Amino acid sequence: MLLSRTGAHYNPLVVGARNTGPPGFVISEIMLNLSGDVSYAIRQFRHSPVFALTAIVTLALGIGGTTAIFSLMHDVMLRSLLKNTIS
Repeated sequence: MLLSRTGAHYNPLVVGARNTGPPGFVISEIMLNLSGDVSYAIRQFRHSPVFALTAIVTLALGIGGTTAIFSLMHDVMLRSLLKNTIS
């Protein structure tokens, strides 16, 4: 039984908040919410596969581009700065 159904809420960020539930209650509630969110996202992606593919490709290109730019900047600028300061 979740405490949120009875009206007793536990927020670890609030000063003086008490966990009145069983040990591990906060983690189990977070995991229940996360699993529900993931299943909802999968259902929505099944309803619109073009949007899902577009979102995944956009994220992949953004992460890949950021990694490539950082690697280039690291090789060109940061390594030369390190070599100049050591010698």
